[in-house]
Amino acid sequence: MSIGEERAKDIEERPEQCFDWEQFRAMHAEARFRSIFTTGAVIGGGSVFGAHHFGMSGGRVFLRRQPWLSALAIVGTFTVSYQFWERQ
Repeated sequence: MSIGEERAKDIEERPEQCFDWEQFRAMHAEARFRSIFTTGAVIGGGSVFGAHHFGMSGGRVFLRRQPWLSALAIVGTFTVSYQFWERQ
């Protein structure tokens, strides 16, 4: 109601004119980059902590001996951090 009937009809006919695709692309590219960085930091720190907790020699050993847990942690961390960074 605040934009008027003519403007509303124009937007309804051509919705692509009201969305900035370049801004959308840049926002998601930044969210992906931050998510990858965040996931790397969390998995790096978490694997060292997990290795220490289970008495293993290092984080790589922990990640290789627990492949399902590692994959789940990586995918879950990336998904959650992407959702977080996208909304920021």
